[in-house]
Amino acid sequence: MWDPKMLEFLPGALESIKFASENNFNIAIATNQSGIDRGLFSIEDFLNFTQALVWIVNKNGGRIDWVAACPHLPERICDCRKPKPGLIEALLRKFECSKENAIFFGNAESDVEAGNSAGVHSDIAVGGDIKDKLRKWMALNDHN
Repeated sequence: MWDPKMLEFLPGALESIKFASENNFNIAIATNQSGIDRGLFSIEDFLNFTQALVWIVNKNGGRIDWVAACPHLPERICDCRKPKPGLIEALLRKFECSKENAIFFGNAESDVEAGNSAGVHSDIAVGGDIKDKLRKWMALNDHN
């Protein structure tokens, strides 16, 4: 059984999420979770993990508005598993956000590929890098 106490954040990650929250961004997570399809953990386990993640983010002054997950194995044919753009396109629809007003950060090239395929500015950024790259994007895109 997964223990929420095992959840750790990279240095600067909570501060970056708080910064995005304070600047009125919709904050969503798009994640591949093939462990569900593999039977390594249940959807309930994933939801408990997500609930703990959101609670910790909220406790630290940030927020997560939505989590979109692909539960499928890599070899299954689906539109939601990154690097396909399905999750990101679904998030754009959910938030009624234009591609021009969206930015997508990930920790892998497949994340950048998914964002680019969805027509969204995408970059690799983790932890505190997110805040720095978000500031630069805001300056270039006149985001107040």
